[in-house]
Amino acid sequence: MAGSTWLMASAWGWFALLAIGGQLWPLAGTRGETADARSIEPARVITNIGLSIADMAIGLLVPVSTILAAWLGQAGNFGLLHQFSLPQWAQIALAIVLSDLLVWAVHLLAHHWPAYWRVHRVHHCDTVLDVLTSYRQHPGATLLTASLLAAATVGLGLDPIGVFAYQALIAFHQPLHHSNLDWRLPPWLTAALGWIFVRPSQHALHHSALECETNSNFGQVFSIWDRLAGTLRKADEAHLRTLSIGLGAGYDRLASRIGSQLTLPFAPLAGPRREQ
Repeated sequence: MAGSTWLMASAWGWFALLAIGGQLWPLAGTRGETADARSIEPARVITNIGLSIADMAIGLLVPVSTILAAWLGQAGNFGLLHQFSLPQWAQIALAIVLSDLLVWAVHLLAHHWPAYWRVHRVHHCDTVLDVLTSYRQHPGATLLTASLLAAATVGLGLDPIGVFAYQALIAFHQPLHHSNLDWRLPPWLTAALGWIFVRPSQHALHHSALECETNSNFGQVFSIWDRLAGTLRKADEAHLRTLSIGLGAGYDRLASRIGSQLTLPFAPLAGPRREQ
């Protein structure tokens, strides 16, 4: 109990730190078409908090469902990896790495399966990128994601301890790469970390209003999957500064209306999206 309380307090402290840092030292979109939206717009805050509360309420099922799925698979000896005699450390390591691969694959699917994109686009409608964007999800997207990840976790036979470790990692990394915080690290260290982890600047580009940039950088924690799939895209600081966040004018006017966001999956696609 004490451990879970400490983890929860640390996660919320980290969230608050990134929220403040992202407002004081933002990176992407500070001189773009949506730069004036960097101020804390009440309607946007209410919409994002409302969607986040719904996401967290349902989202409790996401880590629980994947951990429970992993535990049930282990108990019943279901899944691919349970058919091999692997040491515990290898099972945990594989569970962490493969969990991230699954999240990457589901995210890719969310952008290329039209029915999935209809619910996922609520996340991308936000015209400002900050930690409030982290949990801005349509309930339908959360439920669909939970179902797909749970099924894949059972099919692969992932170790429950490794799945839990990955969920703890996500709790800290997801607000980080949505924070839009202008990190000032030595260039060599930034480059080295970028070979392993998804950098906030890479995920900021993923929230661009340009369709070709939205459909890139699907990684959650590790950048290797985008490198292997050829979906990794980079941008220099000047481009990030002038980035337009969101999905374009067809969506921007409804982005801060919670009712419109909840019914957005049933609305026609607004566009056309800009491609370059």
